[in-house]
Amino acid sequence: MVGDFNAPGFDWKSGLTLPNSHYYSKLMGDAIYTSTCLLNLNQCIDTVSSSSLLDFISSNLSDISITPVDSGLIKPDNYHPPLIINISLSLVTCIQNYRYLCRKLSSGNYALLYNNLSTYDWSCVYGTPSVDSEPVNNPHGFSNPHGFSNPHGFITKSKFPHWFSSSLRNFIRKKNYFYRRTKKHKSASLYGTFSFYRKLVKATKKVDRLRWLESINANLKTHPKQFWKYVASFRKKSSTSIQLRVDGTHLVDHYAVANAFADHFQSVYNSSSPGVFPSLSSSSLGSLALSHISDSDIFKAIARLKPSKSVGLDNIPAFVIKGCSDILAPVLKHIFSLSLSQQCSPAVWKQAAVVPIFKKGNSASVNNYRPISILNNF
Repeated sequence: MVGDFNAPGFDWKSGLTLPNSHYYSKLMGDAIYTSTCLLNLNQCIDTVSSSSLLDFISSNLSDISITPVDSGLIKPDNYHPPLIINISLSLVTCIQNYRYLCRKLSSGNYALLYNNLSTYDWSCVYGTPSVDSEPVNNPHGFSNPHGFSNPHGFITKSKFPHWFSSSLRNFIRKKNYFYRRTKKHKSASLYGTFSFYRKLVKATKKVDRLRWLESINANLKTHPKQFWKYVASFRKKSSTSIQLRVDGTHLVDHYAVANAFADHFQSVYNSSSPGVFPSLSSSSLGSLALSHISDSDIFKAIARLKPSKSVGLDNIPAFVIKGCSDILAPVLKHIFSLSLSQQCSPAVWKQAAVVPIFKKGNSASVNNYRPISILNNF
């Protein structure tokens, strides 16, 4: 607990307010005293040799050190000097990696992709008699890296919010540059330049944020998802790296966490076959005629795909299917017809990526997560 808790008129030894003390001092003193006793906090500022220090630092950790800072950009306040607090924690934490390997869709050569798909020999798909055959489940027109034309690469997330303008990001870089120069050379002119960019960053940030909020308000009816993302930003942010505690073991490794989720979701899944259905006589069974799938049905289904929909295990986004619909529609028509006639779907289309979604409660318990399946866009 750190802060300037000035509560004159409060007796810290007895935990009572002295007579004629201010009401604010009573509230402040009661809050600090109760928190100190409840959390078993100890005063840690005694290690700093300063008789005029007014800051209050307490902790229930044993491995903590407090040291004053020798110098800074400006002359420190004697009552509130800058301090360095070092705390050693035994809890294993996961360092979040902002670089991950994936397909760089923004760098894809889609003209080459369209050309490769249009010249690809789809006779291997048209000539197959089974919906579970290799040409249907693994067409080389998409599985070939040259056919998909989207290179793999590392995507680095920006450390700035998406609504930061390029000017604001440039001002922040210059402010940080002159801050480092001022710390190194102790120059008044460099400090003046640093102060200039610091004020410029604050002013530009206000303008960019106001422009962003105005765009959210203007697009509330057409793009309501932006508004709900803004509302969700006020909630407590959670790390994308999930840490679990299973049978007293703290799991941090991604593979161990994934296996723990797989074991839990498999244990709660009921794989028992349904009960025996009563047999029906042939006279009571009516005929259900299914019309043939037409090209227009395929085009309508492709048109309903959302470009922002997540990709499945095949890594084929919806906008690629929509852009190549004239090539893929006859192929999909043949596969759908086979699927209806054989009463079976391609095995690769039934594979899904299972993602754990946190519900509520303790985030370290696998019981507080529910699974969702992300299927392929086909």
